[in-house]
Amino acid sequence: MGKRIKEIREKKNMIQADFAKLLGIGQSTLAMLEVSKRKISERHIKTICSICSVNEDWFRTGNGEMFVDKRKPILNKLIDELNLDKQEIEILNIYLSLSKEQRKSILNFIFEFSKKINEIS
Repeated sequence: MGKRIKEIREKKNMIQADFAKLLGIGQSTLAMLEVSKRKISERHIKTICSICSVNEDWFRTGNGEMFVDKRKPILNKLIDELNLDKQEIEILNIYLSLSKEQRKSILNFIFEFSKKINEIS
């Protein structure tokens, strides 16, 4: 599991000090966990999976996807409640895959575009 801890940290683009702080452990503890010189406790497993949205099965066994998409249940509920079609779902997924800055730019464009349409009408 030590290799998987390091893999998670690297996927999060974090140095050991920052990752250890995020998890509430010391950097030396994290370093020992990463090289399997210290046994990982159940508490550490639960903390890493919870804070980092890691698939616990992957973390324990290496099987499946590394990360859990916490948005899926929320998105599925939204899709069902609003009866979204395939095209609307695709637009929503594309929008949500953008960075916060990109989403802000799109929203600004849409608002400016709607103002122009209202001026014409």
